Amino acid sequence: MNKKGIFVSCEDSNLTYKYDFLLIRVGFTDFDSKKTIIKDKDFEKLYEYCICNNIFKGIYYESCATSLRELKKELDFILDKIKDKKIEYPIVIKMMDNHNTKIYNPDSQEFISKFKFKRIIKYTYNYIKNNGYIPLIITYKNWINN
Repeated sequence: MNKKGIFVSCEDSNLTYKYDFLLIRVGFTDFDSKKTIIKDKDFEKLYEYCICNNIFKGIYYESCATSLRELKKELDFILDKIKDKKIEYPIVIKMMDNHNTKIYNPDSQEFISKFKFKRIIKYTYNYIKNNGYIPLIITYKNWINN
């Protein structure tokens, strides 16, 4: 059976979704002058929308972690925000921070070694799975291959 779903965040103001599931952004790491974890301002509203409309929920987070210490902070933030929530679909971690971050800070995932990046991905997967959720990591194919 095919299911339709989309990624949603505070940037999506239209709350008339006709999907089987939504992947709701719980937050992201902002990268102005330093890395700061930010909760998506509409996370609760989007979660409640799913509850009221009988839509399955997953969540996602936009990571900028370049070390296991930074990653653990992000993952602990995620788990804290969803600890009392029912999540039927995966926790998606988007590791794709090369878009504008290098303008502000050279400490970008784009610049770490393949070995370190794979270690971060493996840690993410295991941490989420060991906490009882389905993990899904999204990144660029060329980052893994190169």
